[in-house]
Amino acid sequence: MRYGLCVGVLTICLGLYLDARVAAHPMPNSVIAISLSDDGARFDVAIPLPELRLALPESIVKTSDLLVEPQRSAMVAYFKAHCFVQSKGGATEPLVIESMTLGNATDENVGQYQELRVQMFVAASAGFDPRRFTLTYDVVIHQVPNHFALVQIVRDFRAGVLVGDRATDVGVIRFDFVRNETPSVSVTAAPASLWRGLGSAVALGFHHVATGFDHVLFLITLLIVAPLRAVDGQWSLFQGWGYATRRFLAISLAFTLGHSAALLVGTYQLVPVRREVVEVLIAASILIAAVHAIRPLFSGREWFVAAAFGTVHGLAFSESLAGLALMSWVRALAVAGFNIGVEGAQLVAMAFAVPFLVASRWQSFHAIRVSTMICAGLLAGFWMLERGWLPPFA
Repeated sequence: MRYGLCVGVLTICLGLYLDARVAAHPMPNSVIAISLSDDGARFDVAIPLPELRLALPESIVKTSDLLVEPQRSAMVAYFKAHCFVQSKGGATEPLVIESMTLGNATDENVGQYQELRVQMFVAASAGFDPRRFTLTYDVVIHQVPNHFALVQIVRDFRAGVLVGDRATDVGVIRFDFVRNETPSVSVTAAPASLWRGLGSAVALGFHHVATGFDHVLFLITLLIVAPLRAVDGQWSLFQGWGYATRRFLAISLAFTLGHSAALLVGTYQLVPVRREVVEVLIAASILIAAVHAIRPLFSGREWFVAAAFGTVHGLAFSESLAGLALMSWVRALAVAGFNIGVEGAQLVAMAFAVPFLVASRWQSFHAIRVSTMICAGLLAGFWMLERGWLPPFA
């Protein structure tokens, strides 16, 4: 009898210990990222797959692949049964599930895990204001009450929230154990103004160049030879302020026109852009310009090279704006603001190149120029390897 009692007590204690370990073990939460535009509200939902499988009906999870038919259709029905968007007047709006994909995610407390990414959209209408609505959501939560979903506004041009900006926290959807339900969350966007969006676009453009060392380095490698002239396959010294100024402005203007045109093409997604190819070409542009600054390759045609490679740099810039779901004329305003910011940052970069104009009158400038450009070329070559053939460095 005593033996059985001891075993029972030990079993209960072990069970309580294991339950405590499971409860204490952190689990990844879901994230609902909202993008607002004049066309409507888009929801990018990231759900940890291990948690989702605990909540799905047995008919869905019996297969390992959730995104093939008939499981995919069952998944769509599941989401529409557990996610509702209601207008200010209380009407439930049509929810369109645009895509469902699987991806890998990492959490500092959990480590690596798979997540399901669902993109949903509710179109703006006479009765639905995408800047003010109610979100009812209990995916996973209805079966795993400790799970929660963080709701954020990640894109809203009219409120000045652009790609790369700090997201605006709306709230957390979690199960209310006292009321035995999962409360809805009210989404109310910040006051809208095109001026706020324009200002943020200017700041974003400036930030991208100021923090994009490769873009600044390309400009400097071209501008360093602006005051020089190629003579018998070698660079001369300073050729006068008028000559230097004309070349300085021609190179800068050509780069501006090149990246401005590419910025429009990339933002409106008129041509497909592969980021990895663009990044390798940017590094290649620096390497070519650095070699040219050591020994003339295309003297007198620096403006043409600046315009050509400026289009590559512009395509890289355009990625920041391509994801904004804006009407055509508002997107054009965003492009204009972003371009103003880019030009402002370029002026700063050009100011850093001015000391080279002064130093180019000294005989020692040849050694300064060559040593600086060798460093720039080596760095560009490393970037080409890293971005093109080598695995990413941790």
